[in-house]
Amino acid sequence: MAPKNQILAEVLIEAIPDLTPNDSVIIKVKKEIEDDRLMQDLNQLNEAPLAYNPFAVELLLNEASELLQSCIQKRTELKNLEITLLTDSINKIMSVKKRDYESKVIESDNNFSSSGKILSKQSALKVGTDNVITAEISSVQKVEEYEKNIKSAKRELKAVNDKYEDLLSEFSQDNNSGLNYLSRYIETKEIYWEDFKEVFRKLKCLEVGFKTVYDIDSPLPPVTKDNLLNKYYLWLKRNLLKLSKILEQEQEFTLILPLKTGFFDKDSAAVTSPIFNIPTFDIKRDSGTIEFKLPKNILSGKKLVRIRNIGAGVRRDDRINNAEYWNLKVILPKQKDSLGNSYLLPEFTVSCTNAKDLTFDNQVKSLAYFNADPFVENDDWRIKVPAFSSQGNPRNQIQDIILFIRVALTE
Repeated sequence: MAPKNQILAEVLIEAIPDLTPNDSVIIKVKKEIEDDRLMQDLNQLNEAPLAYNPFAVELLLNEASELLQSCIQKRTELKNLEITLLTDSINKIMSVKKRDYESKVIESDNNFSSSGKILSKQSALKVGTDNVITAEISSVQKVEEYEKNIKSAKRELKAVNDKYEDLLSEFSQDNNSGLNYLSRYIETKEIYWEDFKEVFRKLKCLEVGFKTVYDIDSPLPPVTKDNLLNKYYLWLKRNLLKLSKILEQEQEFTLILPLKTGFFDKDSAAVTSPIFNIPTFDIKRDSGTIEFKLPKNILSGKKLVRIRNIGAGVRRDDRINNAEYWNLKVILPKQKDSLGNSYLLPEFTVSCTNAKDLTFDNQVKSLAYFNADPFVENDDWRIKVPAFSSQGNPRNQIQDIILFIRVALTE
């Protein structure tokens, strides 16, 4: 037996005379929902660089889940449209055959003008002198009148039937009509293919993101034509369950890190300054760019540490009476995913003031920094300090810079 889409294409060519075997529409109809070309495209995407930032696991999860649901719905719609399109095409073929049959019947009735004299139709007969039985004239007239009315009713019914069949046919030829099942099928199939490729891009990024951010090592199923969409759906659901178990144990809190004066070390029960000594901070501040690394022992014993949002503020010089406002630009260290790819995160700007009566823990929430690792060995944090005042040495107004890093962590 020929493949189902091949059969569908052959029926369409018979139902729609304008279509030919080499028509682009027929070529698309012949392709299965998950055809060879789609598999080739997925293999090419599999070899290409990641399309999205794998650190944005939560965002990718939401988008991939919605796209997967959309693909499943479109696949169901395509299968339903295959049935409808085949049935509609067969109905069109049978409609043409039916019209031809009815025309021949009417033509035969018209050519058989003496049918009203058939004895079996009569209500009255007469016997001639030669013992020949014939139809009585009044009976013949009644039969002929009856047949005339029947023929007229058939012609009227056929005319009405042809009128509305032509109307349905006209509607079905409009590409924007819901009755144009062929157009709907092609459009839905093309959208399905694009959505499938997009969900594959996101799933590839999630595969890396799961490993990079949450240490979930779960390879994506290989590209095959064997019900691939279902395999991806099950893969995502299983990893979502693993992620949920991790998030159940997650804690969030804000690290408050004064770069110059230090922070409280719970292990030594003392105030320490592991990031800078005081002269080094002043030199870097006056140069306009402060570079530093966060020591990992701040959160010793924690398995996963991920940034949720970041803020920064300054401690003012108490000798300055006039409040001033300026911006600090903070640049996070480059991030690396589980494949070794580097990601340079955009710098962000935090508004600061040296006024005592205003808060300075300005929080920045951005997907660009979500799930970033604050402890990167091969790159530094950088804070750019502008020259913002005409009062003495401008940067001397900043006595300390405080980072506020909201982190999520698990044991």
